[in-house]
Amino acid sequence: MAVGNSGHRCVLLLSFSHCSSQLRSQIWTNTLQRTILTATPIFGFPKIQWRSLDEINSGVCDGMTYEEIKKIMPEEYESGKKDKLRYRYPRGESYLDVIQRLEPVIIELERQRAPVVVISHQAVLRALYSYFAGALCGGQR
Repeated sequence: MAVGNSGHRCVLLLSFSHCSSQLRSQIWTNTLQRTILTATPIFGFPKIQWRSLDEINSGVCDGMTYEEIKKIMPEEYESGKKDKLRYRYPRGESYLDVIQRLEPVIIELERQRAPVVVISHQAVLRALYSYFAGALCGGQR
């Protein structure tokens, strides 16, 4: 389940049905201030920061809205609109880059036997959700 707060913060809860009550749930955040602050009021669970969970690097478009990109960089806007998965922001990342850097996180999530709460951003959570939804729906990994 993804929960957003004005597009700034999102939480993805990954729960495993074979959890033992003796196992300790964890909260994983990225290294950015917003997600760390989101996790702060949650007490009683270890918190682990992963740089791999940092939001997509939007390069020269960092801080710009889609409308601003459309106005200032119309070619970039159209390229991103045509192929969101493969489009790479100038001096930034693509969704494919994000998926690749999430591989160690996914491997570690697969190893967990207790629930993990992942607090990150939209692109990262989309990639994680897609992976686990595909796994649950019989999709190939």
